[in-house]
Amino acid sequence: MKRENKKSVFVMLGILIITVCCPMIQQGIICNDELLLRLWSQQGLKTFFRTTIINENILKGRILATIGNVKFLSYLSDNKYVFRTIGVCFLLISIFLFGCIVYRLFEDIYFSTVLCILILVFLPITFELSVPNAYMIVCLQPLILLEISIALFINYVEKGKHINFILCSLMFLWAMFLYEFIITYVLIFPIIYILKYQKEIKNIKIKVINTIKKTFPLFCVAIVYLMFYLLQAKIFPTNYLGNTLKIFSFRKIFSTLKVVFLSALPGYFTIFNQKYRFLFEYYNHGKIHIQNLYKSSFLVFVVALSYLLITILNNKNEKKYKLGKSDILIIGTALIYGMLPALPNALTPLYQEAVSNSGFISIPVSIYLYFSNMLAITYFLWKICKAFNKKYVKIVFICLVLMGSGFIQIENNVFAEEQSQNYERIVDIENLLKLNYWNQFGNIVIEAPSLYETKNTLAVEEDHWTQFANIYHSGMVVENKTEENPDLYIQMQKDNSFYVYNNTIKLLICENEQEGKICLEDEESNYIQMEIDSCIDREQKYNIYLLK
Repeated sequence: MKRENKKSVFVMLGILIITVCCPMIQQGIICNDELLLRLWSQQGLKTFFRTTIINENILKGRILATIGNVKFLSYLSDNKYVFRTIGVCFLLISIFLFGCIVYRLFEDIYFSTVLCILILVFLPITFELSVPNAYMIVCLQPLILLEISIALFINYVEKGKHINFILCSLMFLWAMFLYEFIITYVLIFPIIYILKYQKEIKNIKIKVINTIKKTFPLFCVAIVYLMFYLLQAKIFPTNYLGNTLKIFSFRKIFSTLKVVFLSALPGYFTIFNQKYRFLFEYYNHGKIHIQNLYKSSFLVFVVALSYLLITILNNKNEKKYKLGKSDILIIGTALIYGMLPALPNALTPLYQEAVSNSGFISIPVSIYLYFSNMLAITYFLWKICKAFNKKYVKIVFICLVLMGSGFIQIENNVFAEEQSQNYERIVDIENLLKLNYWNQFGNIVIEAPSLYETKNTLAVEEDHWTQFANIYHSGMVVENKTEENPDLYIQMQKDNSFYVYNNTIKLLICENEQEGKICLEDEESNYIQMEIDSCIDREQKYNIYLLK
């Protein structure tokens, strides 16, 4: 590739990354687990570490996961864009490292570049509890450590330096500490060694001996991890069903694996899943329409992706290729790892019950399966393009990628906007409860079921708002339902304003200036007409109006 083309490729790649990542940064928090982490961080880092270690590690029998865990980085700031940008950076690093490993294994910079691009542009935003929607650092830190471990193993095989193998073993062990299912990747090391470095050796016995010599210590590392894991289970027993092995039926296990495998295929949520087709049409107010296609960010995405694919596929140094047995082995291995890492989850009661077409379709481990499936599919299509080496084949490939990824990006923008609105609703409630206005009431009990309303997968635990309010106002209780008569009622309106009332006082707390008559919804979903009397206070971005 010419030097001028390289510069333009880097520019277009940067533009593509920005257009794809912007909806991810917009998402905010979409699930209760991360909302709890946000609450604990708002109570101070000391509380954050103490509470997460107790609730998420000790009580769940996962004390090993505290070793070098950096998920706290996302919660150093309350700002949505800081929170999401940190997670997106981990995602981009994991994709880049995956591309580097693929390049080292196949020695084809064009293929590894296309693979990284396709992984990024086909990654769906959904309401599932998986990357990029949730658990970004939780899932991606062990993935990055695993990728570094594999890269160090390749260095060790090629250069023979034992320090690389020692570091490889340590990174692999650390990755397993952070996520149990990483142990399934112990098989990837001998597979890489055989397919990459033993393919010229015909004698099977010699192949096996050489592979055992190079990779046996890594199996010892996996055994050491299992010993640590069993020890932690003895010291910190768990009732958490997500890491308790129990086989109800093999049918349940296969069903769980099938659902998770299919959901990790590119385009599944856009094309094949009825639930998400309905959700898209609901939040988009119909099927794809002209406004979706003529959105500036989408047009920039199409131009950048088209340029990159055309430039890379038109590389003149490309040689004609013939499909062989090794290609089948590579694709087969990738597809196996499109399911195998989910096996530990499939053996637990939590996932056997929760994962189904009507329940959770995608789970945290799905990002690992997605990477493997993308490798298998991209490798197959790439080899087809090289085998035929015809313009029309490349055109078909580019059109398929543009259509598939284009639909996904349109859906991503629609879902990200909905998730952002759900998150901003949470922020507005937080801002309401921060107001100094509440100090005049002293110890107060508020009934506010609308503040606890679940939006998509963003649920709010009982007592959540009481814990948050007590950071700023000691003795303030904000409950979903109270057993006795509360001091105040709060009803959140559709425009995120708040109707505050009891037998003697009626208030409207909102951002916008109001006057005249307004229609409000009370706790019992009755609509009542009120009139603005006067503005009795202004604090932060809120106006507090007395109603009559």
